[in-house]
Amino acid sequence: MTLTRYFTDYAWLGGDQVTDRVLLEVNGDRIAGVQAGAACPADAVHLPGVTVPGMANSHCHAFHRALRGDAVHVLAPGPERTASPRG
Repeated sequence: MTLTRYFTDYAWLGGDQVTDRVLLEVNGDRIAGVQAGAACPADAVHLPGVTVPGMANSHCHAFHRALRGDAVHVLAPGPERTASPRG
C-alpha cells in the first residue's frame, strides 16, 4: 500500500488542547504514524485549520426530519404523549 503524508497546522490528539504542526502518515485506510511538532515535508498534503485524526463520519440528518415535518410532536400528557404528524 502507498503511504500518504498529511501535515496539519493543528490537530486534536486528545486532552484539553490542540497540538500544532502535526504530521500524519496514512497507509491505505489506516493511520500509520502521528508526529507532533513536525516540519512540513515537501510531499505532504497540507490540511489547514484543526484536524481530528481518526474520526468516523457519524453525522446525523435528524434535523431534516424536523424541517419536513416528520418529527415526533408532544400532543398531550399521558401514556400516549407522542404521535407522528403524518399518521
